[in-house]
Order: sequence, then C-alpha cells, then structure tokens
Amino acid sequence: MAAGEAQLTDLPGGVVTRPGADQDGLTQPTRTQPARTRPASRSTAVLPLPGAGLAYEVTGDGPAVVLVHGFGLDMRMWEPQVEHLAARYRVVRYDCRGFGASGPFDPAVPYTHAADLVALLDHLAIGQAVLAGLSFGGRVALQTALAAPARVAGLVLLDAVLDGVAWDSESADALDELARWVQAGGAPAGRVPPARGTSPRPAVVETSDTSLTQAMAAPQSGALPHVAAQHVAAQHVAAQNSE
Repeated sequence: MAAGEAQLTDLPGGVVTRPGADQDGLTQPTRTQPARTRPASRSTAVLPLPGAGLAYEVTGDGPAVVLVHGFGLDMRMWEPQVEHLAARYRVVRYDCRGFGASGPFDPAVPYTHAADLVALLDHLAIGQAVLAGLSFGGRVALQTALAAPARVAGLVLLDAVLDGVAWDSESADALDELARWVQAGGAPAGRVPPARGTSPRPAVVETSDTSLTQAMAAPQSGALPHVAAQHVAAQHVAAQNSE
C-alpha cells in the first residue's frame, strides 16, 4: 500500500527573489512568503484478522511512527499530532481490537493486542517503527516491544499502564464497578459517565460538558459500534476468574 508522497517542508524565513525599492529609493531585497507544507495524503482501510478487523489510517511518508490510543478512545485522539508528524514521517494510527471502528470482535478467538500490532506492521511492510502510546496504548506499545523487540525502533510511553504494577484501590474498585455496569446494562452502560453527582465510580471523571461526553461516546461516522466498555469488562472478568 502506498503511504503517500514525500512531503515538502516549510522553508525557514522567506526566499529572496528579486530586488525592490523602499520609500527612500534604496534597493531592498523582496522576500516571498514561506513555502507551505503540502497536505499529506491519507489512506484508510481495515485489516482482516481472526475474530476481528483492525481499522487503520496511514498518512505521510518517511520513517514509520505508530500511534496507539488510550482506553475508551480511538485513533481520532491523535488528529492534532498527525498533521505535524506526517510532514516528516509515515504515521500509522489504528483502532485496537474492540475499540472505535475495530469492533465488535469475537471474544472466543484468542488474541493479544501486541500480536495485532505486529500483524499490522507486517501488512504494511514496516520492518521497524517507533511506537507511541497513551495509557492503555502505552501498555500495548510496551507489550509489543517485549514480544517483538526487533520491530521497535523506539518507544514513546505517555502515562502508560504497566503490567505487574498493582492498581491503586480506588481505580481497582472503579474497574469492578464498571464491569458490573456493563454486565447489567450492556456496553452502552459503560460508555458515558452519568451526570455530575450520580456516579458511584470514583475513577470516572464527571463533567457537566455534554458536548465532551457526546464526542467521547460517538462512534466514527459510518463505523461499526464502539464496544470498548464491553471489551474491558470481558477482560476484567476473565482476569478475576483466572485468579
């Protein structure tokens, strides 16, 4: 798959093109406006995998950078960063299995997020990439680096969740409560925080900004249903049952 054409970078300052005259009759150089960066080409597709499909987007050209979203989010969270990175890099962002446009998935099919990411690298013929992840995405990036170190050129871990580090009691209680909500009311029950003052979940951020909660809950236009809450609840229950 073509990743887009090489991008033109802005020239520092201006470019002297021809002499001119100021009001005093002295010849002064005339500078053109700085060259604008050519918009990076974007391509989107879905990678079929056993039990799921990974929706992804590739923007720009150059060394590969993969952006992995946080929990309860999807690839849209990286939009401000993609615009800048794509001028120099081949930027890959995707929705992890069970999130955004990569859901629903078949929970009966074994998988790991690290294996999904490596499969995406293989599909795009990327030998090595810098992996950047936020929170849950940082965990995925780190797990991928441990599982396939030769495929990782660098790591950017932003407030990453680390395996083997115990959750604080408040967050653990919140995950238990989220699992109960989803089991009782399905995925929609865990997608949007309730109104201010009514949430028993201590780790859920309450807000009176309805536009924010609607944006967080809204699936991508034309995308499959967002089942991140179902995904984490299933994993959380499975972890409890294995203990």
